[in-house]
Amino acid sequence: MAANIEGAAQLLQVDPTKYIHLAIRSPALFYTLPSSIDDRIRQLTELLSWSRQACVKAALRNPSLLMLSPKTLVDHITDAARVLDLDRDIYLKAVRRQPTLFHFHSATVAENVDTVVEALSLPRHQYITAAVRQPNLFYMRPETLLATIRKLAALMGITVQELAPRVLTAPGLLLRSPSAVIRNIDATARIFRMSRAEYIEHAIAEPRLFVTAARLISEKLPVLMAIRQELGVPSTPLDTLSNVPNAFTYARDRLLQRLEIARHSHGRFGYGALLAMPARKADIILNNPFQEKITGRPIVPDASAFNNVSAGRHA
Repeated sequence: MAANIEGAAQLLQVDPTKYIHLAIRSPALFYTLPSSIDDRIRQLTELLSWSRQACVKAALRNPSLLMLSPKTLVDHITDAARVLDLDRDIYLKAVRRQPTLFHFHSATVAENVDTVVEALSLPRHQYITAAVRQPNLFYMRPETLLATIRKLAALMGITVQELAPRVLTAPGLLLRSPSAVIRNIDATARIFRMSRAEYIEHAIAEPRLFVTAARLISEKLPVLMAIRQELGVPSTPLDTLSNVPNAFTYARDRLLQRLEIARHSHGRFGYGALLAMPARKADIILNNPFQEKITGRPIVPDASAFNNVSAGRHA
C-alpha cells in the first residue's frame, strides 16, 4: 500500500499526505496501482479531448473519477448534453468547472433543470446557459434553490417573479445564502449612502452587483468617477450607479486602463462606449507610439498612480 501511495502521489505531482486524503474520499485508491491510475488518466485525455493537466486537476477535485469507467463518464456527458440541448463541448466546460457532474445521470440533471425552470417560469435555454457558468445549478436539489430565491426575494422586499429573471444574469444569487447576499447589499448601500430598498431599486438592472463584494465596488467607484470627470461629465456616486450600473462589474485594472485613455482621448469617446471598448482596441490605443510622442508621457498606466483616486466619492 505504501508503494501505491508514493507512486500515485508522484504521478499526480502531489504530496503523499494529500494523496492519502484523496484516497480516504475514495478508498479503492489505496489499493490501485500507479500504472492503473496512469492508464485511467490517459484514457480520459483521449475520450474527453482534455489535456493531461486538466484531467489530473479534475481528479484531484473529485478522486472517484479515477475509479469510474471512462466509457461511463463519457456516456453521462453525452446523454446530459443531449437532454439539455447543449453542444457536448459546452457541457464539458461545465463539467470541467465542477467535476462532480461526471456522476449525475442525464435524467437527474434534466429533472433538476426543468423543475426550477417551471417553478420560476424561466426560459429553459437561458437557465441552462446560466448553469454552464455556475454548474452547481445542474445538480443542486431544486427544493434548495427555490427556497433560496423565495427567502432572498422576501429579504429584498420584492417578489419572486421580479427576482427570478435576474438569476439568469447573476446565477450566483442562487448559490449564496440569502443572509450573505443581504449583508453585501447593505454594505454596498452604505457606500452610496442609500437605504437597502433604494440601492436594490437602482442596482436591480444589473443584478451582478448584488453578488459583487462591497469592497470591490468601493475600490472601483473613485476610478469610475475620475473617468467621468476626464470626459467632462462630473457626477455623484448616484449618477455613476444610475447611468451605467454594469460599469462596476468590470475589473479594476480595466477601469484604470480606460481612465488613462480618457485622459488622452480629448472627448473622443463617450462614457459607456469607453467602458465597453474591446480590450484589443484599448491595447492598440494605449500602445500607439504616435500618441505617446504627442503627449510626451508613457501611455501604459501604472496602477499605483491611481490608488489614491478618491475625490468626490461621496460628493
